[in-house]
Amino acid sequence: MNDISKPNYLENQFLIAMPQMADSFFANTLTYLWKHNDDGALGIVINKPLQASIADIFDELQIECTIADGPFRERSVLAGGPVEQDKGFIIHDAVKA
Repeated sequence: MNDISKPNYLENQFLIAMPQMADSFFANTLTYLWKHNDDGALGIVINKPLQASIADIFDELQIECTIADGPFRERSVLAGGPVEQDKGFIIHDAVKA
């Protein structure tokens, strides 16, 4: 396959909404695409916080948070995107063994 016929996937890239974006959900957003291939794309809007903290979500789901009360529990929860709003993702740095 030569360079001209290679697909232009945007995996591990950011999409910045153009000022002309008319879609009310995606206007003024920054979206991180972590998956993009022949089957489609999967990304998360990373600059649209909700009025909830991680502690609020854990409490709602009845998940015991083993991290002491501190800055982590009060971190913002982001809207993510308009598709499959019943799912959640946690973005974090690499775990050291």
